[in-house]
Amino acid sequence: MIKALQLLFEPGPTWERIANASRSVSAVLFLWLVPWVLVACVVEGWGLHTLGNQRDPLEFSSQPATSVPFERLVRYEIAQVVLHVMVVFALAVIFRFLLRSFHCKRPLAVSFSLMAYCFGPVLLMQCLDGIPQIPTWVCRLIGVALSIKVFYLGLARVARPDPTTALGLYFVGSFLLIALNGLSHFLALRVLQGTLLGELNLPGLGS
Repeated sequence: MIKALQLLFEPGPTWERIANASRSVSAVLFLWLVPWVLVACVVEGWGLHTLGNQRDPLEFSSQPATSVPFERLVRYEIAQVVLHVMVVFALAVIFRFLLRSFHCKRPLAVSFSLMAYCFGPVLLMQCLDGIPQIPTWVCRLIGVALSIKVFYLGLARVARPDPTTALGLYFVGSFLLIALNGLSHFLALRVLQGTLLGELNLPGLGS
């Protein structure tokens, strides 16, 4: 999470260090993305378990939070982990294709690093999602907005596209960040509400 905070408050130097490190996909995945996805999900899950879940995912409310069955909560956080990783991979693959279509040939590791580190603000805001008084969609929207801000500087320093195509890539990349994050959160909330994967029993957690 320190890297995510650095990208928010010291984006230029932080992106330069990321670009100079030239890490592989597996290094970014297992040394940064997966550990912090797990941390964010554990923090959020602890909040939901101890404080409860908000009644309305879109509105601030002072109403008492509702408890979440433990097995459903575990399913929800597992779904979040899987969806987060899938979203980052999808963003990386699609954005690499976009770069190539704009005659900017970069390896997958470049687009994956860009999208994985851009995902940091989403994970930061997910930690606050365990507070029932804060609507879940507000947390996600703020996280995505900060990701788009981080993406703006990261695009030039990591992907280094031609300046004539950078603006177009930025707008398309921003749209992808919004769309895929929105879709993944929608699916995850269906799991939390019990309307998706509700019949999936996890071993050792009861029926």
